[in-house]
Amino acid sequence: MMVKKQFDSVDLVKFIAAILIVALHSDLFYDVNTTLYIIVCSGIARLCVPFFFVTSAFFYFRKPLTSDNTKRYCKRLLLLYAVWFIISLPKTIFDRFICSNYPFWITLFRFIRSFFVTSTFSGSWFIVSCIFCALFYYLINKLNRKTATALTVIISVAVYCWITFTSAYGNFINKIGISGFYDKYEMLFGNPYVSFLVGIPYFGLGKIFAKKYDENGLQSFSKGFCITGSVIAFALFIVEVFICKRFDLIKSTDCYLMLLPFILCFFPLILNWDISLKNAKLFRIASTILFFSHFLFLFVTEIAEWAFKLTIPGVFKFVFALSCSLAFAFAVLKLQNKKGFKWMRYLY
Repeated sequence: MMVKKQFDSVDLVKFIAAILIVALHSDLFYDVNTTLYIIVCSGIARLCVPFFFVTSAFFYFRKPLTSDNTKRYCKRLLLLYAVWFIISLPKTIFDRFICSNYPFWITLFRFIRSFFVTSTFSGSWFIVSCIFCALFYYLINKLNRKTATALTVIISVAVYCWITFTSAYGNFINKIGISGFYDKYEMLFGNPYVSFLVGIPYFGLGKIFAKKYDENGLQSFSKGFCITGSVIAFALFIVEVFICKRFDLIKSTDCYLMLLPFILCFFPLILNWDISLKNAKLFRIASTILFFSHFLFLFVTEIAEWAFKLTIPGVFKFVFALSCSLAFAFAVLKLQNKKGFKWMRYLY
């Protein structure tokens, strides 16, 4: 029997994670201190998207895995995608077409392909991956339990290795001579580490957490184990970040090996953290709006840099994007119930 409960701790951490995402894309500390930049932006901020994935999966799997629930979940995400796609259209046209290095027809093909495998507007690959994972696990669930478990483990491990290898260890691609294969793969399916594939292992974790959660919380994962595991995994994660940086292994900082072990230990801690926040729902709404809107406000700073031939410090970009995103979230909360603004409910 499912337990109806408010997960205020999850909402709070999601909000903090959204702020860290703004810091990441603002290049906070880039021109202040290299070590701090690596720890915060190349490191800590990269823990946020896995947390978002596991959170989405946890709530998806808390409901019965029926066709109706899967349809409702996917429909909500498609509406979220549609409304942000429209709002982000000026930036999308500029990024995907005006700044493209490819001929128009190849650019158009890549753009159409992006609807299904990666991003059209900034950050939309996360929605695409959540939809894909919901459908993937719905179909897997139709198999017998043993087969479903085996397939889930095999595919999750394979995907996790692939997205990590092409991201944090991506410079190996040229060294081992598979750049030709990778270029063809990227043309068809986009960069693996920001594509429909990424959510598969994290949705697997979310499913485990959802099935083991009961009225007593997530007791299968002891507090001592989770605290110790989180500390060790985080320490190893930071070490991994610096090793990859030191030996020039990184193609992109999106995926590291230690992301999943950290989330495995950290998420149960958050679930079992029993706190009550008066405005928890507002944190939840604001985190989604921050995640998608900050790209648009950073776009304003990019245009300003281009127009006035200047370099805006990362700290200023961060403060500007975060302030504007929070103001926009506040406006949505105030206006969404008024005539002519009810469409704003689909922003989150």
